[in-house]
This record gives sequence, C-alpha cells and structure tokens, in this order.
Amino acid sequence: MDLNPLKWPISYLAGILMIVLFSIFIPIAIALWPSFNINLGPLHYWIMGPYSMVDNYMSDLGNYIFNPKGADFFNYGLIIIGIAMIPFFFGISQFWEENPHPQILKLTRVLGFASAFALIMIGTFSENAPEPLHGLWSAIFFQLILILMGLASYALWDDDNFMKITSIYGFGAIVFNIFFLMTGSPLMEWITVITALGFVALLLYYVFKMES
Repeated sequence: MDLNPLKWPISYLAGILMIVLFSIFIPIAIALWPSFNINLGPLHYWIMGPYSMVDNYMSDLGNYIFNPKGADFFNYGLIIIGIAMIPFFFGISQFWEENPHPQILKLTRVLGFASAFALIMIGTFSENAPEPLHGLWSAIFFQLILILMGLASYALWDDDNFMKITSIYGFGAIVFNIFFLMTGSPLMEWITVITALGFVALLLYYVFKMES
C-alpha cells in the first residue's frame, strides 16, 4: 500500500477514523463529566462522584442529566463512528478475496452494516430517550458484534494472509463480550468495546502488510 494516506482506500481510512474518533470523543466526554452530581428528587435520586469505568456504563457519558456538558460529544461521536463503519465494512472484505470462507465474510459485511446502524441508533437515542429505545439498540449492537467477530475470527483462521493470533485475539474478545452480556458489568462493557476496536486495528495492520 502506498505510504501516502491520500491514496489509501476509503474503507481503510474509515477503519482508522473509527479508532481515532473513539480516542477523541470518549476522553472528552469523560473529561467533562461533573466531579460531583447529586439529585434528591422525589422520583429519582442519586449521588455521583467522578466517572468510573467500574461503576458507570459507557452510555452514562451520553446521559444529559449525568453529563450535561459532555453528553453531546459522546452521542454525536457514536453517530459519526457508526457512519464510518459503513464504508469500512463495505470495502474491507475486498482485501481478502482469496479467503476460503467467502460466504462467511459476506455475512460479516451484512452484520457490520447492521451493527453500524445500531450504533447510530444508540447515539441518537441516549439514556434519556423513552424506554426501551436505548437499551434495545445497545443489546442489539453488542449481540451483533459478538456474532460478527466470531464469524470473522473463524473465517480468518484459515486465511494465509493473517496470522493465527488475529483469530485468537478475536475469540478472546468474544469472551469479554459474553461476560458483559451475562453480568452487565460496566467494566466488561469497556473491555468489550476496546478489544473490538483492537480487532479492527489488527485487521488494518494486516491489510497494510498485504498491500505493501
């Protein structure tokens, strides 16, 4: 692949953009989280300190009550990342046309489009939206990512262009996703998302090597 980023395929740039956007918008949303948040209303009450990955779900960052200054960064960040996922999944599979499991990779592309739409919906319907919109789309997204990564890891296991560590990493990331779906742990949610982005980074690395 040409060293000039301007000549890189749109799908490759979209994959990089997904990681960069996450690395920008999410830390900003965390930085804007109030150091102390209290509500003693008759219907809902809470006392919160600084944001914690152990105690707070990622989506709490997009809650306009919990994080009034940072919610827009989180929600719009998810929407933009979801949009970037569309060209990524549309074009990334062209880089492994010789894969012995083409039908599986075609299915992962469809699941990728579906997960992109689900992520856009998560950003559109924050925790403040009427139930069950946010929770429903979040559940759909994580289940789609679980299936997608499982199929992709299986397909890439027999692909000579990818080291086995790619699939091993993918299967390992799936374990975190399953733990999150089973336990609902905020920390597991963070690990699931970060390891999923790590899987994207691995794919981009090997695609760059293949095309160089």
